[in-house]
Amino acid sequence: MSTNLIINKTHTESESVNIIIEGRLDSLCAEQLASSVEEDIRAGYYNVAIDMAAIEYISSAGIRVLVKIYKQLHSVNGKLTLSSISENVKTVLDLAGLIDMFLHKETNEVKHEAKPKNKEITISNILFNIFEENESEMKCSVYGNPDKLTSMNFSKDDSLSLEFNGNKYGIGMGCIATNYDDCNNNFGEFIAVHDFVAYLPPNSKHKPDFILKTGNLIPVINMLYGITCQGTFSKSIHFDSGKQSATLSSILQSISQISNYETYFYVMIAETDGLIGAAINTQTNNSTQNIFDYPEIKEKLYFNTEPIYEKMLTLVTGIVTKNKQGQLNKFVRPLNSTSSDLLAHSHAAIFDYMPLKKRTTSLSEMLKDLLENKELVDILHLINDDRIINGSGESKFTKGHCWIANIKELTQ
Repeated sequence: MSTNLIINKTHTESESVNIIIEGRLDSLCAEQLASSVEEDIRAGYYNVAIDMAAIEYISSAGIRVLVKIYKQLHSVNGKLTLSSISENVKTVLDLAGLIDMFLHKETNEVKHEAKPKNKEITISNILFNIFEENESEMKCSVYGNPDKLTSMNFSKDDSLSLEFNGNKYGIGMGCIATNYDDCNNNFGEFIAVHDFVAYLPPNSKHKPDFILKTGNLIPVINMLYGITCQGTFSKSIHFDSGKQSATLSSILQSISQISNYETYFYVMIAETDGLIGAAINTQTNNSTQNIFDYPEIKEKLYFNTEPIYEKMLTLVTGIVTKNKQGQLNKFVRPLNSTSSDLLAHSHAAIFDYMPLKKRTTSLSEMLKDLLENKELVDILHLINDDRIINGSGESKFTKGHCWIANIKELTQ
């Protein structure tokens, strides 16, 4: 009895792949098929046809993988078709009540919404599809003093409770609680997008906590410092770096060039090719030492020395500016030290991988799919460690979707 599944593929230019499989689709081989198809989905092939005429046997493990692939493709407006099946496979699928799902075209056909009008531009080998939405602007505010982070010298007077729902966004240092005392000094990096708020408690072994608006339950952050924005996005931009991944700085620099905004706020959902980030690793009680000095930095700040979280999905949000003298000065850092005139502050929520929808530009729809289907893994403050000898580099992405808003009004 063979323990390997024979898989042959033919890829087309129309985002389709035809797969012929031979052997047994059982518990020993089902994941082999799942991994093979996932590679195609990651590469952008969302229309999959599988020829199972040479499959001798299919078990429940094989059925489960087929259903998983079907749902995964259906969720991103793709399609799975069984182009041919053996009698054994037909009998099993018929008994399982799944024959119509895979064989009847009318039940498997996906109705695509009209694709929004867009224009294409390539910058730094990254293909951008730009969707014009409106010329609205966001109103943003900065709060608190991030310089206090060096000594963790925060008090109750530094805290501010904020609700997040609807078109409200934020990043900074805080905790999920309605008041300072409930936080018990457990403040960490937070990210807020629409009705979703998540943060990373210190000493949590990178187990983030989150809250999602449910009924009358509104997410609340008790914030020590941060940036909040409210309003609608002016542009949505899809990017694809092809076979080569793109750095965060090159993506944000290109978007700055496309939009010509001096300052913009952005949200991005993207596939990763490795992240470089940091997070507070200690409670915010007062310290006599600068936590960024050695050896305190080793104990009180987490940062990765090589890329992590490859082939994951991230929700990234942040602010980007060309203004080096404005109110954002304490909150932003240079994108890189050599080629960019931009400053930024970005936080990322990391999730298990799922394919991105190609035919939607709706942030709320993509965020809903992500939160309903995937687990939140970690939260990082993204950094660019571009030291010549020992630097870890910066975060990289392969493809994704960005929503940006022009910021002209910034208050404290």
